[in-house]
Amino acid sequence: MVYSDRSPALFPIIRDWLTGYHVFPMVPVPGMTPEVALRNLYKDAVYYGLPKLQQACRQAHEETLRVGRVQIGGTTI
Repeated sequence: MVYSDRSPALFPIIRDWLTGYHVFPMVPVPGMTPEVALRNLYKDAVYYGLPKLQQACRQAHEETLRVGRVQIGGTTI
């Protein structure tokens, strides 16, 4: 059994990233606003030492700032 003190809601996104799937735009994460989910995903990428996921999170954040909206699960909010 593996124990992690990180968010169990974000781990499937990290697992999908590690197996080569596209994770952006993100699907809704239960209990988190889109901004918080992206910020927490970035923090988990730092924690797990995943520099390419960190970069992808930064790019997603920059796109959010550029457009002024967040896209989650195909819905722009």
